Amino acid sequence: MTLTQIKYFIEVAKCLNFSEAAEHLFITQPALSRQITAIETELNMQLFIRGSKKLSLTPSGQLLLSEFTKFLQLYDTIIDKAREVHRGISGQLSIGIIDGYDIGSVLPKFIEYMEQNYPNIRISMQRLSFRKLIEELYNHTLDAVITYDFHMKDKTGLTSLPIQLLYPVMSVPTRNPLSRKGAVTLKDFEHEPLVIVKEAECSPGVSLVIETCLQFGHFYPDFYFTETMEDAILWVESGLRCALFNTGMTVMHSDKIRSFPLPELPPMHGLLCWHPQNTNFALKILTDYFQNKKPEADLS
Repeated sequence: MTLTQIKYFIEVAKCLNFSEAAEHLFITQPALSRQITAIETELNMQLFIRGSKKLSLTPSGQLLLSEFTKFLQLYDTIIDKAREVHRGISGQLSIGIIDGYDIGSVLPKFIEYMEQNYPNIRISMQRLSFRKLIEELYNHTLDAVITYDFHMKDKTGLTSLPIQLLYPVMSVPTRNPLSRKGAVTLKDFEHEPLVIVKEAECSPGVSLVIETCLQFGHFYPDFYFTETMEDAILWVESGLRCALFNTGMTVMHSDKIRSFPLPELPPMHGLLCWHPQNTNFALKILTDYFQNKKPEADLS
């Protein structure tokens, strides 16, 4: 017997009228009658006396009405207590975000979800450089990080999940004459110094830009190296350098630059990464949340 069938029985037993009970339960009277017959067949006992003008309970039906009513009250109490325990889960979740990543379309919804369902779990967030982000993930100072797929290319022992589809753009200062073009190709930047984070900070990123310029622009880039991604963004906003960025970066909202789409280049992913040996329950909530969501495309 299912919980739904128990509720059907109780409603009929209270109303002693199939039509009235069916109306309260939002089902048809024949369907309700079939359910009650199925209960009686399963229990091998008659629960109702079906008279020509009225319905009444058998002694067995009266007993079940009393006990099932208590059972449902206990059931509701148990569920309420379980919800209280669920909401009472406490702990901390530490998330690192790579410098320059715009989290506006990925993290706010998750934080709202946590505040509604796990208000006692404290979430901390911080922006870090490429190298520092991975160091703190490996030493478990951070539970999870949000970064780019190329950043994780040479990292071992970590688990990752794509959470956002991003598109390469060429970010050009508005004071640069190239910013006034209707469209650009990678080849237009053959003689422009491109600002980029130094190789010691993110060698896969440097390699990716070199390979991209050689394959799609047929030139070797003239690099201007910086210590961090935030430094690179500053150079573009200052009006002195261009950079190969992507649509998932905070700099896309700056009025000091113009970002051109480069449709010849393949898209990339923003990744959620974590150490599989981390047993923090809050981390499991985070990973489960994003595993149930399709990566969003950032076209800004």
